[in-house]
Amino acid sequence: MAASLKYYPDVDVLVVELREGRVVDEELLEDDVVVSYDEEGRAVRIEIHEASTKGLMEVAQGLLKTAVARSAEHARLHAP
Repeated sequence: MAASLKYYPDVDVLVVELREGRVVDEELLEDDVVVSYDEEGRAVRIEIHEASTKGLMEVAQGLLKTAVARSAEHARLHAP
């Protein structure tokens, strides 16, 4: 599955689907951003709430960089 972006204007949420996987953990970051992780600690989805007030393109661009870094950190912290 390729990464995808979906915007839901009725609730002003931008969802970035990074990969397929069952969500087993979620982390609320600053500015109403939620990162969802799979059982291996990899980021699988990112939700940006109130996305229009944050500048959708700027958020999406920075988000992919943050997701990669957070996923690596989360996997390291939760490794068996």
